[in-house]
Amino acid sequence: MNRKLVEYYDNLANEYNNLYYGRKLRWMREIENIIIKNEIKKDYLVLDIGCGTGEQLQKLNNTAIGLDISLKMAKIAHSKTNKFIVVGNVENIPFKSKTFDCVISFFGALNHVQLNRALKEIRRVLKNDGILIFTVANVYDIRWIIKALMRKGIKNTKKAVKNKKGEIVKVIAGKK
Repeated sequence: MNRKLVEYYDNLANEYNNLYYGRKLRWMREIENIIIKNEIKKDYLVLDIGCGTGEQLQKLNNTAIGLDISLKMAKIAHSKTNKFIVVGNVENIPFKSKTFDCVISFFGALNHVQLNRALKEIRRVLKNDGILIFTVANVYDIRWIIKALMRKGIKNTKKAVKNKKGEIVKVIAGKK
């Protein structure tokens, strides 16, 4: 794990929830809430990568597990949600293969990792018919992400909405 990144998020943990204020960020969270409501079935086992302080875990009625690199964030998430939280790295996910029905990663957690390694691990822990739902900042071009998904065995990947600055892009990834 990148120690500087862990230290950064440990130091940010107590102020992290304050980052969700402001029109742009509230709008982004509302979109994430709609995605959760419309795309995640009640019976799914969900892994929230980069769960932070548990913002999205609170909204999941499912059996859900959080994964975060920050021990301080994980403690806050557990106290807010009473869900199982694991301190770990998406590049080496500490779960058995084909465990999860759905993996989510909102608010840019995938911006800080080796994306190819992370996608390989996500594919490993997803069930064959599992779904991956994520958001990223413009660190990666959406076409590059789609190609990386396909290289990691996630076929039938489609770009559902054109990627224009400021628009939401929905990527639908199918079976292996």
